[in-house]
Amino acid sequence: MRKLSEIIVEDGIKNKHSYNWVRKASRGIILKDNKVLMIYSHAFNDYTFPGGGVKREESYQRALYRELSEEVGARGIKIVKAFGQTLELRKSFHHVGEQYRQISKYFICCVAAFGQQNLEQREKWHGAEPVWIEPAKALAHNEMVKQDDMHQRRGAKTTIIRENIVLRHLIKEGIK
Repeated sequence: MRKLSEIIVEDGIKNKHSYNWVRKASRGIILKDNKVLMIYSHAFNDYTFPGGGVKREESYQRALYRELSEEVGARGIKIVKAFGQTLELRKSFHHVGEQYRQISKYFICCVAAFGQQNLEQREKWHGAEPVWIEPAKALAHNEMVKQDDMHQRRGAKTTIIRENIVLRHLIKEGIK
């Protein structure tokens, strides 16, 4: 799968080759009428692609089906093609002094129908809401908020950088 950028390293990390664990994530790019389906977080005031962590027994594809079902109520999901991947070196949210490597793989998908979300408690607290938005508008909004206090917190800073990289690729490549 193609690399969408060089490694994204959170500020304050000195050694790019040292990490405590690896987290794998699978994310969906769902397009319709020149818009992309993203998750707007009312708590973070930003847009991210639907998806999340790959469990130990899952493939990237199986995790994507599960995550899209949970986050946007997707039914009849078909992966059209791999889009690309990003690599981050992030500080742990929960363990001060620890850092991890995150591999996020993005897939362009088609979805037959959307139903009820089945969010985890954390996602409910974040106010995760599926929204159809033009990629340029999502990018402009994320760029506007990326320097606020919320996006400067340990373990959160690279998320908006990663999502903006993918949005820029969508815009540049004219993906529809």
